[in-house]
Amino acid sequence: MRNYVRHSDRGKFTRDNMLSAVQLVENGMSIRKAAIEQGVNYKTLSRYVKVKSNSGTLDNASFGYKKVRQVFSDEMEAEMVRYAVHAASIFHGLTTTELRRFAFDLADANSIHIPPSWTEHKMAGLDWAKNFMKRHKNDLAIRSPEATSIQRMTNFNEHNVNSFFDNLDQAFSRGFGPEAIWNVDETGVISVQRPCKIVAKRGAKQVGAVVSQERGH
Repeated sequence: MRNYVRHSDRGKFTRDNMLSAVQLVENGMSIRKAAIEQGVNYKTLSRYVKVKSNSGTLDNASFGYKKVRQVFSDEMEAEMVRYAVHAASIFHGLTTTELRRFAFDLADANSIHIPPSWTEHKMAGLDWAKNFMKRHKNDLAIRSPEATSIQRMTNFNEHNVNSFFDNLDQAFSRGFGPEAIWNVDETGVISVQRPCKIVAKRGAKQVGAVVSQERGH
C-alpha cells in the first residue's frame, strides 16, 4: 500500500514490557490491569500468557511487528544513493524511471529475490521508488536540472579555464579597460529539449543534465 497509515497501536511494545506484563499475570494480577500498567494490548497479552502457560517459556516467541522486508540491504541502498548522487554530479542524473530500471538490473545481477512485477516490467515498482526516496530523504531529492550543453561540460576543465584567463590577462595588457567589456545576453530562443526531473543530492545548489546544445546556441 503506497501511503499506508496505521490505525492502531498493535505491535507497538517492547519485549521487556510484554515479559513484565506476563510476569504480573503469573503473579496474580488480572490480564487487563497488567496490560494497562505495562502499556501493551490486552488481547496480545492474553495470547502471550497462553503461550507461556502451554510451553513454559517465551524464549522463542516473536515480539511486535517485523520490519517490512526490503529488496536491498541497507548497505546496498547506501551504494545506490552514492551512485545516484555521483551520476547527477557528472550531468547524467537518473530520472525516476531510470532509477527503477537500475534497481531491477542491480537485483537481477546479484540474484536478489524480487516481486514478480519487477520481472514483468523489467524495472522496480513505483511504490519501491517512492519508499526508496522517502528512506533517503536526507540525501536525495527530485530536482529539475539546468540544461547543460555537452560542449560546455567537456570544455569546462582546468586547462581551458586557465587558458581563458591567460588570454584575458594578455588582452588587458594591451590597454583594454573595463569600458571595452560588453555583456551579451542570450537570445531567449529555446532550441533544445527541457531535461526531465532527476534524482540528485539534497541541498545541491546547482544540478545539470547533458543536452546537445543550450538555449540560444
